[in-house]
Amino acid sequence: MPFRKAWLYVLALLALTFVAFWPGYFAELQAETMAHHAHAASAILWMILAIAQSWTAHHNQLALHRKTGLR
Repeated sequence: MPFRKAWLYVLALLALTFVAFWPGYFAELQAETMAHHAHAASAILWMILAIAQSWTAHHNQLALHRKTGLR
């Protein structure tokens, strides 16, 4: 596996996402439209999926890795 710690990098990016979007989005959640909320939720879920995919592959849980990659 070329990037054994990829899940840590994506986890750091997820944390940075909250820092970066705090003033313009997370601090004013009630002022945003449902489209913005759907976009934010899908982006965060995609990052969590990338973390799960990398973590499961790194820890040799290939069956779970394959299940999380299915549609």
